[in-house]
Amino acid sequence: MIEHEINVTKDFKPRMTKAYRVPETLKIEIEKQVDELLRLGFIVPSKSPMASGVVCVLKPDHFIRMACDYRYLNSYTVGDAFPMPNLDDVMYRVGRASCITVCDAKCGYWQILVKPGHRWLTAFATRHGLWEWVRMPFGIKNASNTFVRAVECILRT
Repeated sequence: MIEHEINVTKDFKPRMTKAYRVPETLKIEIEKQVDELLRLGFIVPSKSPMASGVVCVLKPDHFIRMACDYRYLNSYTVGDAFPMPNLDDVMYRVGRASCITVCDAKCGYWQILVKPGHRWLTAFATRHGLWEWVRMPFGIKNASNTFVRAVECILRT
């Protein structure tokens, strides 16, 4: 229903970032996660002239999440004016509800496709290749707007 678009400014120039140096123990984890994302069809090999580096984030449960450093791309990405919900308004509506349910949106961004013509912009470099996202990655500008737009679209149907 919704695809993530990455619209960049006219002065954007693709930049090829080399794979970031990471400790040996994390190289294995990155390779494992890339292999899993490839198996799931969330990423594909890339020939993009653009590449972002990869960093690792230690989660509270000691899981290591591979994340792409999209600071350069994000600085040239045109903002999405889609309105984000105000937390106070949401809490007020929940407080007045007669029925409340919870939906787990774990890895929810990965449920949204990146528009095919924009995928090259999501390319990231690791020590064993260049990859680009088919599904919407974490850390990319406007991803939260696209996700909220998709959820609202689903809830309207």
